[in-house]
Amino acid sequence: MVSQAEPTRSTHEASEAEVQVVHEGSAGAGCDGQARLLRRLLREQMGATTLEYGLLLAAIALPSYVIFRQALKLLVYQYGMIVQLNSLPFP
Repeated sequence: MVSQAEPTRSTHEASEAEVQVVHEGSAGAGCDGQARLLRRLLREQMGATTLEYGLLLAAIALPSYVIFRQALKLLVYQYGMIVQLNSLPFP
């Protein structure tokens, strides 16, 4: 008969001691709500998955935003140059 091993703890699940370290590292009374939210997200698998998706979204969206802004600046500059060249009097 195959004995079933005790399920191992996922990397997303944090022990109470790990969460306490995160909580103690936060400074000020305003961070209590954030620490509670972080503790709850670390404790729940669904919260950890949501946090991972949020980080992935930020890792994709922020560079995309910067690239889009740079491309838009370049297009505006090119358009201005074409407008200026069209306004020159050619014989």
